[in-house]
Amino acid sequence: MTSINCPNCKTLIHSEVSTCPECGHPQPGFLGYYNLVKSLDGYKFANWILYICGAIYLLSLIVDLKHVNFGLNFGFLGPSSKSLLLFGGGGSIPIFQFGNWWTIFTAPLLHASIFHIGFNCAWVSQLAPVAYKFYGFSKLVIIYILSGAFGAFLTAFAGVYFTGFLKGASFSIGASGCVFGLMGALISCGQQSGSNLLRNTIWQYAIIGFIFGLLMPNIDNWAHFGGFLGGYLLPKIKWLSYKCTETVNHYLLAIGLIIISFLSLLASIYSGLFIWKIFPDLLLN
Repeated sequence: MTSINCPNCKTLIHSEVSTCPECGHPQPGFLGYYNLVKSLDGYKFANWILYICGAIYLLSLIVDLKHVNFGLNFGFLGPSSKSLLLFGGGGSIPIFQFGNWWTIFTAPLLHASIFHIGFNCAWVSQLAPVAYKFYGFSKLVIIYILSGAFGAFLTAFAGVYFTGFLKGASFSIGASGCVFGLMGALISCGQQSGSNLLRNTIWQYAIIGFIFGLLMPNIDNWAHFGGFLGGYLLPKIKWLSYKCTETVNHYLLAIGLIIISFLSLLASIYSGLFIWKIFPDLLLN
């Protein structure tokens, strides 16, 4: 067995013991996968987001090349809404009209243009390593996925039950809800730790982001707000606080959410092909 330092008390122990003999920390070796877990960090997380979103973005272009946006604007190299629906676009139409509730997990994986994906992935690459330092890898995954899902749900809900300028999106995509979720989590961490520098710096980023969303057209502000709210509130749960040491249960939940996201993508493709067959000329944009 490999010898490791307990992640809680730093005592040298075997990696496969069920509890640390010194402090009683459960599964200190993460079921024998300690070396793999130890190698994960915020930069690798950001790279994974780039690879996953990039691959889905390219596929969404390829499956409907005929309707790719080649206009010289913010929508340059944008997939068609028909293609984005296939891969799990969210909003009030897919969720409340088609019943594709799982798109709250897939919508944050999709992007509307080369600028859209570049902008969001750049923010993830900046914020994920900082969030990792406070929360660790598994809690970073949990906060990222759940805050994005909450933002996707909130905009769909607002798209059905609100009207006027408060109305949410009928069709919504993008990782910006997750980005705002990371901001909310870092602000929450700054408040709990007493770090005014962290809290005030991230607040500046968030305020600029919210103002930008209000001034620019076709920005899903409900997804931004929902993601921010989710990221801010999740660390208020003691188990997800930055003070809580990561355990095997955190990693199991993170893996479970990744599996749910993957299965949601498969469900979206299956449902999307069915919708394509019924509505061959469907375009939502």
